[in-house]
Amino acid sequence: MSLPCQTYFCEELVYKSGEIFNSGLAPLSIDQDDKIILRDPYNTKSDYSFFTKKILEKYYKNVSFDRERYSKFPLSEDKLFQTDLFIKLGITIPETFLGRRTKRFLKFPVIVKPRIGSRGRGIRIFNEGKEMESFLAEKDLLDYIVQKYHKAKSEYRILLLKHKILGVVDKHLRLKEEGKVGVKINKVVKDLSVKIKQDAIRITKELKADFVGVDVIHAEDGKDYFLEANLSPQFSAFAKATGINVARKVISSVIT
Repeated sequence: MSLPCQTYFCEELVYKSGEIFNSGLAPLSIDQDDKIILRDPYNTKSDYSFFTKKILEKYYKNVSFDRERYSKFPLSEDKLFQTDLFIKLGITIPETFLGRRTKRFLKFPVIVKPRIGSRGRGIRIFNEGKEMESFLAEKDLLDYIVQKYHKAKSEYRILLLKHKILGVVDKHLRLKEEGKVGVKINKVVKDLSVKIKQDAIRITKELKADFVGVDVIHAEDGKDYFLEANLSPQFSAFAKATGINVARKVISSVIT
């Protein structure tokens, strides 16, 4: 089966007087039976949420993934929003702070994360306050969450499609220069607890999210902590590790 696909990169879109056009100011040629999968780009620091909103408004019935999530939870990518949601669901997360005067409450080491971001970009680990203050000196602390850093014995990525688990892989956080964090996928995990899997599914259902990568750590203190729900997960490394053709499964879920 072949599936014709027409892609419009956000960089090429133009907004004019309430409408979205391509770079030549021609209307987007979206037919009634076309399917749209909205995904946030991972390799740019730009914010395309405005274009996402306009596309959703005009082509609501064409959008196949996360239509309800985009409509009901426009802030769902925000780690602060997710932190609050996890707490309401009774899911264990690292102790989390937000605010310009949080330093007095912190016990180092801590991990500082941009509220909007993925693939480890902008995440830093700090062992003392002066180092953190220097990093945040020219930034707005309200754009970041600060969490107690729990050293992980294991970290997992659970990939879910339509509230069903495609697979689980072991991730590894790599500390780079100046406390920066990188991520590497190692191997398939088959013995993850039923409780963690159930909680991951609960998160996707609560968020109305169709395609999600849920990150969890098993820390040295013996506890499991949920970190985030990545709502636009990259899957090439996952596919390579598991042998699962994720792209085919995603497309099949859209056209069937």
